[in-house]
Amino acid sequence: LMAGPPGSGRTTTCYSALTYLNTPEKAVYSFEPEIRYQIEGVLQGKPEPRYEYGYLDGVRATLDLEPDVFYIGDLNGEDVARLAVGAAFGKRIVLGRLNAKNGATALMSLLDMGLAPFLVTSGVVGVVSQRLVRRLCEACRQPYVPSETVLTELSLNPNPELKFYSATGCDECEQSGFKGKIGLFEVLVLSETVQEKVLARASAAEIQEAAVESGMMTLRLDGVSKVTRGLTTIEEVLAAT
Repeated sequence: LMAGPPGSGRTTTCYSALTYLNTPEKAVYSFEPEIRYQIEGVLQGKPEPRYEYGYLDGVRATLDLEPDVFYIGDLNGEDVARLAVGAAFGKRIVLGRLNAKNGATALMSLLDMGLAPFLVTSGVVGVVSQRLVRRLCEACRQPYVPSETVLTELSLNPNPELKFYSATGCDECEQSGFKGKIGLFEVLVLSETVQEKVLARASAAEIQEAAVESGMMTLRLDGVSKVTRGLTTIEEVLAAT
């Protein structure tokens, strides 16, 4: 599953995954509310209201074609979610996009839709959460030392070896201090501990804590890593996470 709010780059990441998985020996299909752009070799479908061909109809019809890889552009209800999870059993790879804050809340969303916990733990391999932040312009970024208050908010201790940069502005970045965007990612794998929490219908906070204990790097930590590498700013990470 790919989770995140609208505008977080989920569709682009899913399309990248489809492109990666698209090989001549595989049948790669997708059904989406709207096709953002064509991928060569991938059979892409969308609803056609004028023919009374709805979203659920399309997902069912595409599954009847027995794809090896299937991207469902929006898990927008119990029926679609149940089809997606059911299709994931066996050797088929299913990618699905979901509006959710993070992996834990994505799993909770599936439960709230009415899916049984054992279906979620059996059918979902993992959830990738994503945010987009602005990339610092390398031509004009300036090093600086953040305050201890800011470091505390990032759960960092003062360390002279850590480098932080701020946005300045130059002709290359049109005086914005930024050039392009980069992604922050969090990959929740359904480890045995996470599965136990889901089966017990634990809260999203408890599922998130179990994932962190199993080794998951959170969005905030991934952001901190990119801050200390001079890719973005503290402010960008704090605003996104």
